[in-house]
Amino acid sequence: MTYWVPWSDTELFFETPQELSVTTPEKRGLTDDEVISRISRIPESPYVFIDYLPPSSAYRLLLDRLANSARIVYVSSWRLGLDKLAESVAELERLERRPPLAPIREFADEDHLLESTVLIYPRTSRLLLQDVVKTPEEHLTWLLKIYGLGGLANSATRLYSLELSYDSEGTIQGIWTQNDSPPPPTPSFESVVVSPGKAPLDSTFYLAAQSIILSSAACKEGSTILSVSECRDGLGPPEFVKQLYNIFKMGQEGGLTPESGPSEVMAYKLARVLRSYRTYLVTSLPRSLARTLLGLKAFDTLQEGITQLLRLHGRSHKMLLIKDGLHRDPSTLEAR
Repeated sequence: MTYWVPWSDTELFFETPQELSVTTPEKRGLTDDEVISRISRIPESPYVFIDYLPPSSAYRLLLDRLANSARIVYVSSWRLGLDKLAESVAELERLERRPPLAPIREFADEDHLLESTVLIYPRTSRLLLQDVVKTPEEHLTWLLKIYGLGGLANSATRLYSLELSYDSEGTIQGIWTQNDSPPPPTPSFESVVVSPGKAPLDSTFYLAAQSIILSSAACKEGSTILSVSECRDGLGPPEFVKQLYNIFKMGQEGGLTPESGPSEVMAYKLARVLRSYRTYLVTSLPRSLARTLLGLKAFDTLQEGITQLLRLHGRSHKMLLIKDGLHRDPSTLEAR
């Protein structure tokens, strides 16, 4: 059998024996009518915050609805790096119909005594932050803090949250409010092959690390993760590299708190995954860097990595192939 995995602007393929059980997540996208019906559950509010993860097309119908009611939408994009904020706002501004947009740094809490506001975020962002924030209110407070701002001036502000699940093509797969039921238990696999997605989603190890962390929900004791990510721009934000060095080389690892920034959170959670599951890389990062900094083995080709998985788990084990790891919550997958 032949399978394809995103790699930069192209794809890599690998071959497996016929008896290998390979699961590729599939989930039916919502129709436009279904999306409109579900987003109508949030009340109109003059101020909205979006914890953004590309592509912008996932927000097309949502921003279209907000165009008539929202005075301004504040955008954050820590998943890409704190320095990517202006680019993220520009991506959303290219949508045809939308309310005014601004980077979250322009929000001044002393200027807005809000009665209500709305927070919109991807499900995967909540999963990555679940050791740091527990509620939508804490999520918004954390976003404001990492961009150098205080909390909301009015502690009585009513916050409504909307959680989105969408793929790397922008197809909405699920929409939840904070009162909806939790997802079913995540199925488990002996091996997981995960790519963050097509370029630029696989451009740094910071992005690859997020996909590794999210995919680990599908692992069990003894499972192996194979991360496939070009990382043509290197490791990622300097603060993330510093945190990796402190944890993996210097052994300096504290716990996470609501004061922990994105780089600290991702480095800490990555370290926890790497201690729990065997992890390998297929990447353009130098092998010496992967080995020296992270203690991980890197393969030059995807097929070499697959061969290692077959050697460890046999030719007929259960493998999960995730092609959009930055967006995929394994607990909501429908396998085929």
